[in-house]
Amino acid sequence: AKMSEGIKGKETAVRLTRFVALPVLALVMTPCTLAQLVATKDLTSSPAKPATPTEAPTTTSPASGEQERDCFIDHRDGAVVREVREKIRLEIVSADPRLVYDKAPILVTVRLKNEGDQPVLVPWRTVHVEPVRIGPNYETDYEQATIRVKLGTQEKRGQGTHLKGGAVLEAVPDKYDQHIQLLPGQWVEVKFSAFVECLYDTDWGCPGFKADQRAQLVAHWDEWLFTQQGQGCKAVTGAYKSRTIDSDPVGIVYVSSSPGEQEKTKP
Repeated sequence: AKMSEGIKGKETAVRLTRFVALPVLALVMTPCTLAQLVATKDLTSSPAKPATPTEAPTTTSPASGEQERDCFIDHRDGAVVREVREKIRLEIVSADPRLVYDKAPILVTVRLKNEGDQPVLVPWRTVHVEPVRIGPNYETDYEQATIRVKLGTQEKRGQGTHLKGGAVLEAVPDKYDQHIQLLPGQWVEVKFSAFVECLYDTDWGCPGFKADQRAQLVAHWDEWLFTQQGQGCKAVTGAYKSRTIDSDPVGIVYVSSSPGEQEKTKP
């Protein structure tokens, strides 16, 4: 089987063709094998520690003899363009509890389902993967998918604020065993912990939450392809958006303080 995809960015427009050895049994599609749960992961004990979307893989220090002040590393960004358009759905299966307050933990289970008519591959390793570098100028790359949830209250209900916690999945593009394949109608589920606390400590990233009986929780899948070629001052790094998926919102109740604190303040 062949997986073809292109990359379009500010400074590059390169088409990549990669080959992966798909198991023969995976190609036998029958009604009983199509619509089913194929794998699950419980990451409630593994906190998410992903790179931010704007970060590419780090490079080594400048080569000997080169002044650091004269070292300019070339960076490219853009998006992965697939030949066949995907149709993937993200859904919040469960969120517990449904009444939350500041810094409260939430156990979230999300479902990623292939609703298209072609198989798709998604990263499935929960530890950081290390691409094999054959030579100093050989390009290495890896995929990283981050799953988080956003909480929206009152006038910010539809916008939402990213919460701390989540899950990170990675894979090297050519390594089939680091992916999970979803045939049409198949899905995977991932369980992780989130916390009612702003992910970003900035005014724009943390507008705050207000008591709301109709607050909304939304799951967000953010996937990137990170690349690096060369080392030191001759390195070229890249960060390419691969997939961005939001779930439909689910209802949740946000209160300004925990039920125990509310009891203490009663006259």
